[in-house]
Amino acid sequence: ARLLFTPSFYSSWDFQRTPLLPFLLKMAFFLSGDQPVSAILPNILFGAGGILVLGSVVKHVAGKTHAAAALLLLNCYPYIVGYQHIVLTEIGTFFMFALLLWCLLRVSWSQNKDSYIFPAQIALVLALGYYQRPTFIYLAPLISGLYILLLTAPVGRAHSYATLQYSMRQRFCPILARAAVIMIVPWLLCWPW
Repeated sequence: ARLLFTPSFYSSWDFQRTPLLPFLLKMAFFLSGDQPVSAILPNILFGAGGILVLGSVVKHVAGKTHAAAALLLLNCYPYIVGYQHIVLTEIGTFFMFALLLWCLLRVSWSQNKDSYIFPAQIALVLALGYYQRPTFIYLAPLISGLYILLLTAPVGRAHSYATLQYSMRQRFCPILARAAVIMIVPWLLCWPW
């Protein structure tokens, strides 16, 4: 965190390490000084954000009562509580996964599924996830495939495999361009690093 924005950055930085956590640490040190609480502040915010995002997902899927129970359980989950108090990238990765799930499910909740806003949001989350943990970018093909399935699968009652296949063929070409955004844009956003 201390190397960021200094003249010795390019000569001393290991570029296999992505800059999001060091940048957030630098901001935390700037806002609250050099103290132990500043070092864990980004993880506390990532943990709280991930819990709130998952609570929102559970609320839309199962209702308010289940969301309240999920929030209560997640606040007591040892992994989240423990990693919030250690300067590592795991809790940030948890937040990115929760945000990615939320973005994917927003596609199925929306009335306007043909918008490029959803693929752009998903691509941005994948790129931010890369800057948190570099291997996150390898999820782009999987997430692109899940996006295609979310938009092509028939909604409502159970359907046969033939109906699913027919539905996918009918809607596949228009969706392919938006899925390509999810597949390509994160790599382009990560390329400079």
